[in-house]
This record gives sequence, structure tokens and C-alpha cells, in this order.
Amino acid sequence: VGHIGATGLLEAPATLVQRLVEEYRVDDSSEGIRELPLLKSVTLNRGIADVFTIIAQGRSAPEARDYLLTVVEKSTKEHTELFAENTLQQTNRLAELKSRMAQYTAQIATLGDRISSVVNTNRDERVVMLQEKFRLLQELPLLEKEYATVSLTMSRLNAQPTRVLRAPTSPVFRSQPRRRLYLGMALLASIVGGWLAAYA
Repeated sequence: VGHIGATGLLEAPATLVQRLVEEYRVDDSSEGIRELPLLKSVTLNRGIADVFTIIAQGRSAPEARDYLLTVVEKSTKEHTELFAENTLQQTNRLAELKSRMAQYTAQIATLGDRISSVVNTNRDERVVMLQEKFRLLQELPLLEKEYATVSLTMSRLNAQPTRVLRAPTSPVFRSQPRRRLYLGMALLASIVGGWLAAYA
């Protein structure tokens, strides 16, 4: 799952997993038997909090793979749009901060010149200008700090889109019924049934 900043996940992984479970009715037969292809499971990885696994099932391996690819592309597209919106907001904020910092710097320089020109003439005007310059000098470091924070948030290390760690693949072994297990269970059931019929 992509993120912007240290904790700014595009979507909480648990929420994303639950959304996919609900949207694709994973393990839900309340509305009848689901048609293939379908999502078999959507699970969070235990070791890594923002990674999850999706397993699909179909009538054939290529069908399941194609269905899984469709699900992954849809989720990735939604997150790509969210990432682009967040990136645009942060970029606009950086531009706004840069502009305000330039204005403050220019105003501080202008006030310095004006204060020097009225040293001996108008004491009250000089006091007002000194107060304004002091205010700007206090606010400028705050703007610089915010600019540095937003820039760090937007660095490649801290801003990453949602990505697929492993492309949808087909299983090495086909999923098939366990014939020996079913035959063994049928044999056991017929023995127990015959025994009950003989002594009943």
C-alpha cells in the first residue's frame, strides 16, 4: 500500500482488505453460490503491515490469473489517483510556502532600509516598523521548517505509490479434488452404515 510521509498511508491496509472482501464477496455465500472466477482470499501479511495477498480461483489457471490481474489493476488505479491528488496538494503547498518565504525576505529587507532612513526623524514610525520586522523574523523560520518538512515528506523515500510486489501468477500444481480422501471417507461411512444396519 502506497504512502506519503511516515504514516500517511493512502488507505489503511486492514480497511483495504475489508473493502475487497466485501466488494468481491470473499467466503460469502449469503446470496447463493458464487460463480467462477472469484477471489478465494484477501489476507494481510503478518510480518509487514502494509502488504497483503490476494488469491483468485477460476475454471482454469489463465482465467483465475486474468481475473486477479483485473482486481489488482482496479485497486492500483484507485490508489494511483489518490497518490496523484495528495502529491498535487503537497506540491501546491510547497509552492505557496516558497512564495511566502520570498515575500517575507523581501519585506524584511525593505523594512531594514526604511528603518535606517528614519533613525532620527519619526520615532513612532520606526517602532512600528521594528515590531513588524520582528514579527516577520519570527515567522520566517516557521515557514522554512514547514517547507523542509513537506519537502522531506515528498522525497522518494517517504512518498511511494501503491505497487504490486509480485505479478499474478498461476500455481505450479493444479488445484484438484482429493480423491483418496473422499474414497476413504466414503468407505468408512459405508462400513459404519453397514454395521449400524446389521445391529439395528
